[in-house]
Amino acid sequence: NILELFTMLCAPDKLVYLPLIDGEPGDMVSRPASPVDTKAITEKVSGFHQAYAWTESGNGFFLRVSHQNQTVGILEIEGLAFREYKKYYLNLALTIGRVCGLAIANARKYQEIKQSEKQIKRYALDLEQANEEVKQFAYIISHDLKAPLVNIKGFSSELGYAVEAVNSIMNAVMPHLDETQKASLDMALKEDIPEAL
Repeated sequence: NILELFTMLCAPDKLVYLPLIDGEPGDMVSRPASPVDTKAITEKVSGFHQAYAWTESGNGFFLRVSHQNQTVGILEIEGLAFREYKKYYLNLALTIGRVCGLAIANARKYQEIKQSEKQIKRYALDLEQANEEVKQFAYIISHDLKAPLVNIKGFSSELGYAVEAVNSIMNAVMPHLDETQKASLDMALKEDIPEAL
């Protein structure tokens, strides 16, 4: 759209726009559409930091399109329709160039926001998938641990019942044992086995 705007305002024979993204040249476009020597134009405008410069022919200019002192692109306008008004073309281009710089900067910010939103959505999907995997893992672990725990609980209950049975029988046998045997058996049945269970 910027190329079309400058084409209407300046009616040049040739119009080339080189976008600069973080100081690096982007995909160059031209009016009329024709093969452009990207390398030659990039070399011409590398180090171009002033607001404008006249082309070698004197019938055109380079225009730095910027926003907040950051160059977003370079325009080359060559072959102005009315050469005698080239200073007026330049003044108009300088004014419009600032507005175009703002528009380009805003469009790039908008693209960055959209890319960030896409990335956040990807992260959210990844997180959701990871949470689902954790849930499945927890389910599998809980299921795998449940059967052995039920078995341990059942065997522990059986051992508890067996200890109670042995205790009732041992009460009848205790009077026939010596003191060391009584103390050892009493400690095993009343302290060690219940503590282990």
